[in-house]
Amino acid sequence: MRDRGFSGSWSNTLTLRIRYQETQTPSTVGDLDLDSTVRESSSSDRSLDECCMMRFSSSSLASLRSLQPTSLLVLLTPVLAPARIEKGIDNPFSTDPFETFGRELSKLHQRLRHVPYVPKVGLTETHVAFIKHASAVVVVICEPTGESSESLCHQQAFANAAIAARDVYRGGAKVPYVLVRFEAGDMDETDHGYENVVHAPSLTQQASQKATQLLFQDQT
Repeated sequence: MRDRGFSGSWSNTLTLRIRYQETQTPSTVGDLDLDSTVRESSSSDRSLDECCMMRFSSSSLASLRSLQPTSLLVLLTPVLAPARIEKGIDNPFSTDPFETFGRELSKLHQRLRHVPYVPKVGLTETHVAFIKHASAVVVVICEPTGESSESLCHQQAFANAAIAARDVYRGGAKVPYVLVRFEAGDMDETDHGYENVVHAPSLTQQASQKATQLLFQDQT
């Protein structure tokens, strides 16, 4: 059974998907500079075979972890064929591949809105509406199975547009932003606008739990 906080946010995603596919023009992408508090994790501290923080800002994570119960956390995930779901699910095609991650987030912050995006369509007015009201935003990109790298490029463009929207629509307000890279390799230029970057090696429940813990629980 889905968590109460997550199920309400998931109920509208099919409608949103149809709305996204009707959208014609993606938004443009902007380049942003990082805050001086951002720290890179050293290569010796991380492995692409396990979940890890590839970049983080102590102040940004502190803001994320101190969200009020009424604060809105927005999760933006790509619409992909659910081919990388953890083995053992009876009917994987009835489950969004990022639902497990959304559930784990909702356990630590119940006011979550899970909003999918179509990589080729890009950032839409619907996404902007959520960004305008969000107290924190988590953007997901994922290397799709059996698809060309073009999809990942579109996801990276969406991630750039989403972080640029913070300056455009929030007046540069320091709303915590996180980029979670599921099976998407090492960092590249896409990550440069994000003060917090998490790598997760798979879409399993274990990886989703660990990624969530890295964001919301002090690891020291």
